[in-house]
Amino acid sequence: MDKKGFTLIEMIIVVFILTTAILGIGSSATYMIQAASSTRLKAGALQAVEGRISQIVMDPRYEDLESLYATTENNLPGLEDFHRVTQITHLQTQGVGGHVTDYKTVMVSVSGPGLPEGMSRTIIVGSP
Repeated sequence: MDKKGFTLIEMIIVVFILTTAILGIGSSATYMIQAASSTRLKAGALQAVEGRISQIVMDPRYEDLESLYATTENNLPGLEDFHRVTQITHLQTQGVGGHVTDYKTVMVSVSGPGLPEGMSRTIIVGSP
């Protein structure tokens, strides 16, 4: 007898294989969307840190850096519920021959939801 077509068992196997493949693709897509979102947050936080650092480095008012920039900012543009903290510490060290080295350490950090480790950078700005 010459039968054409698929049996019920063959159809069940095909449906099972297709369902598994579709669920795998859906899971991968979800992971990719989460990774892209996390990357966007990290890029935004890094931009907020680097922007503040650039602003401080370019400011010629060395003596006033603490009063101008040492602060905590909330709800940064494009990063709602994020916080940027800028800390500036003035230091002087005694060198050889009584020479005094005057400098400031500047630490800028950004933290917020979806970025548990936060983003920070510390630089040293020497007196002019």
